[in-house]
Formats: sequence, C-alpha cells, structure tokens
Amino acid sequence: MRTLLIDADPYAYKYASRNQTNVDWDGDGDSAISTDVETAYAELKEDLDTLAVTLKADKVVVCLTDYDNVNFRKSIFPGYKSKRGVKPLLLPELRAFLAENWKSYIRPTLEADDILGILATHPTLLKGQKVIVSIDKDLKTVPGFLYNPDHEKRGVVEVGAREAYHYFMTQVITGDQTDNYPGCPGAGPKAAEKVLHTDVGTRRAMWEAVVSVYEAKGLTEEDAIVQARCARILQHEDYNFKTKRHILWTPPKK
Repeated sequence: MRTLLIDADPYAYKYASRNQTNVDWDGDGDSAISTDVETAYAELKEDLDTLAVTLKADKVVVCLTDYDNVNFRKSIFPGYKSKRGVKPLLLPELRAFLAENWKSYIRPTLEADDILGILATHPTLLKGQKVIVSIDKDLKTVPGFLYNPDHEKRGVVEVGAREAYHYFMTQVITGDQTDNYPGCPGAGPKAAEKVLHTDVGTRRAMWEAVVSVYEAKGLTEEDAIVQARCARILQHEDYNFKTKRHILWTPPKK
C-alpha cells in the first residue's frame, strides 16, 4: 500500500497562474484579467493522476495551507513569510477543487508542509508506505520517503532520521530567504557545514553546535530557538490531536 501525500499548494498556484491572462480589450492600456477555470481543473487533475500512475500509488492525499487563520509561526517571528506577492485569482477555486475531488487535509494555523510532516511520521494514521510529494526543500527535514517532481529522475528517495535532523539544524543556522526568517546573521552554509560535521553524534550535540554559532555572533540560545521554531516542519509529536494545536519545538536533552 503506497499513499502519496501531496503538497498541493504549488500545484494550485501553478495552474491558477497559468490560466489567467492580462487582456487589453480596448487597446487603451487598461487591462483586465481573463481566466480559464475549466482548463485549470483539467490540467491539475491530469497532473495528479499522472503522479499516481507514475509512482504506482494506491491512494492520493492532498494537503493545503490554512489561509483563514494566521500562520502560527508569525506569533514566533512576525516577519515570517512576509514577502509574498498577490495570489492568482483562480487559487481559491482550485483549492476547493482539490478538497472536493481528493482526500484532503487543512488544519488551523498550519502550512501544508506541517500537515505533510505530521501524516508522514504518524505511525498509525495512514497504513503502508507514505511518500511526500513536494518541490520544497524544507521537506528534507522530515524522515521518510520523498519525491520531488522537479528532480523526477531521482525517483522516490528515503530520508533517514539523522539526515533529516541534520538538515533541520542546518536551516536553523542558514535561515530561509523564501520563508523570510534569517537564521544566524552572517552565518551561511559553510558555517553550518563546519560545525555540523559527521563526528557530531547526538541531537543534543548538534544543537549545541548550532548554539555555538549563534553565540559566536553575540546572540543567545533563545535567538536560536526562535529560528528553530520557524524552520521546524511539524511531525506527529509536535501536534496535539485533541486541541488541534501545534506543540512548540524545544531543544533535545540527549
């Protein structure tokens, strides 16, 4: 049994953008937006159906970001994802189309990435092999199976627990320009590679290495924790299923 857990946000955005056009009807320089929702529906369905066939999936689940509530990370770091442009007009309709035609998950204050991480790591919610389908590099912080459609030749790859945590710790140092959290100012991939080398054994040791980079820049462990909470893609232990609320990440003890 193989279930695809699809990061549906990029798919909805892609086909919503592709199927809207600025049209200057009168030639006076004032344009209006023309949309083709039926083509957008058809292209989106064809893409997901092709994915299911290509990856020999028994089931497809789509995950969508909650746009009705403020992302919980903004209460941790107000600048999180603050540099986002205008959304295409068809986006709400394509999100509704996804939710109506596939098994779908949207949860208050969570991004699609978080839902993917929770479903992929939960031991019993979904049976069989779960494969995250996403072009987002952040999903490399989640242990399990991952397929990136932008690198289809690689096929489905398995991300080990240590590899996932190492990438998470790397992002705490480097930050993420796309999501607009800075990490440790002045410390980039080379600084992360220097302290997070293969000899760093436990998760606690990795965290202490990260904190050392922050302290070298005159910052504190608390500064590092804020960035870690931005970088952390939720896993099943980071979510309270009764209250439907996230659980803030805390540094490992061992």
